[in-house]
Amino acid sequence: GFAGEKANPYVTVKTNQDNEMVTQTIESQLNPVWDEEFCIPVAWNDDILELHVWSNSSSGVNIGEDPSLGYVHIPFRSLLSGQWHKSSAHLKSVKKGTEKESELHFEVFFAARVQQLYDNE
Repeated sequence: GFAGEKANPYVTVKTNQDNEMVTQTIESQLNPVWDEEFCIPVAWNDDILELHVWSNSSSGVNIGEDPSLGYVHIPFRSLLSGQWHKSSAHLKSVKKGTEKESELHFEVFFAARVQQLYDNE
């Protein structure tokens, strides 16, 4: 959960190069499940995938201007390519840089070669 408050969470998914994707917002949910899949092209110098959880508010005009609920950095190049990796991690506070109680469960597939995307179907 998100510290006992009612949140309208959504997640931004991006690489070092700011290739950003956004999930749908889950209204008034402390334990949201998105079950969404994104395919993000990565540059040669990209090495981090950031999953950032935000609480949608009326004051945030643009994506990422809403209150942050925390983020997870995934060093995807250290993963074995060509297969799914199921994991979870505690969200980190943007302000304090410390781990929060809230946990994010996710799956990542890193394809070092395009052919690995087709082999996975």
